[in-house]
Amino acid sequence: MHPAARLPRDGFTVDQTFHTQIANNAQPFSAFPSTRELYLPGGAPPVVGTTFTNPDLATTYETLARQGARALYRGPIAEEIAATVQQPPVDPAGLNVRPGKLITDDIAAYRTVEREPTRTRYRGLDVYGMPAPSSSGGLTVGEALNILENFDVARFGEADYLHHFPEASRLAFADRNRWIGDPAFVDVPARELLSRRFADSRACLIDPSRAAVGTVAAGDPRHLRPCAAGTAAPTPYEGARPRFPAQQRADRLLIHPRDAGRARPEPARPRQAPAVVDGADDHPGARQAAARHWFAGWRVDHHHGAAGAAGAARAAGPRADAGGGDRRAAGSQRNSGPAQVDPAFLALPEASDLRSRGQLFSSSPAEIGAATGVERLPDGRWLAAAEPVRRGGGAAQVVHPVP
Repeated sequence: MHPAARLPRDGFTVDQTFHTQIANNAQPFSAFPSTRELYLPGGAPPVVGTTFTNPDLATTYETLARQGARALYRGPIAEEIAATVQQPPVDPAGLNVRPGKLITDDIAAYRTVEREPTRTRYRGLDVYGMPAPSSSGGLTVGEALNILENFDVARFGEADYLHHFPEASRLAFADRNRWIGDPAFVDVPARELLSRRFADSRACLIDPSRAAVGTVAAGDPRHLRPCAAGTAAPTPYEGARPRFPAQQRADRLLIHPRDAGRARPEPARPRQAPAVVDGADDHPGARQAAARHWFAGWRVDHHHGAAGAAGAARAAGPRADAGGGDRRAAGSQRNSGPAQVDPAFLALPEASDLRSRGQLFSSSPAEIGAATGVERLPDGRWLAAAEPVRRGGGAAQVVHPVP
């Protein structure tokens, strides 16, 4: 925890993305005094080029380093979490923020559930991912890669590859939104979602010359029908929203106010979409199905690489398809409108080609994930890498390499 504590203690340089994300959340942030003090000093977001520090977050990490997990589940952090949920510290006091019923016993009773990782094989690479409900990424990335394996993408030109990738992603996200939830409450057909037969039935829906129109329908992995398009249904948008640990009480409590009052999980199939079908009841005890995509790949009985981000298939696919080389980044298509891409992508000739095929793009760099990864090189050394520009750049390092 000590390396993690140094970053908020020493701070980082505010870039335009961070400034904009704070500005976009100024209204909800201003409702909580400690959050307002941290993110809106003097009533405005931190100025670009200044140093942003979060000493309370550093204190939290240092407390965990000294006291271990007990501080979180049974100690002062747990007490402050419960107190804040029960009595939201808002200003002005008349602001309508509904209190919750979380108590310290609920936090103390939390248990981590160990689950087997998802696994699929993509062009000789064994790809492992995080299972539901901790993350929907393992199944979603796995299915997208299985769909792509139906095509000889290594022979594709850039535009062809960048057309097929979002189309496979679109289909995988349609199935994700229909089938992935908490296995303790609903049947999640994980094996069927990662089956080759199901991938084959979805891959044949991809038109190499034309993008799918609108929102595509989910398939049914339990009852396969070749190239069954089904009937499209609206899918709530899900994006990588700004994640700012916001202090709302004392010096240790951390919460994420980005979707406060907006996100409602569907029964037993919770997800992070800020707009979910009205009338869906919360399901007590159901675990959130997160969108973070963490995966690891093995080739020929040795570790090949691992990465994590919202949209990690963008790292897994090109690495295997190009024999280790990287193709130009393609934005994930979440089956919910235009694909999010980096502004620089729109200036490439491939972007014009893709538009002619019906692909739609949205330039929202603040909403695009920033990947971090590690790869084992052929000579046995390890290479760590992080996004150098987006969201101000990331950080990655190999701390204790294991032969």
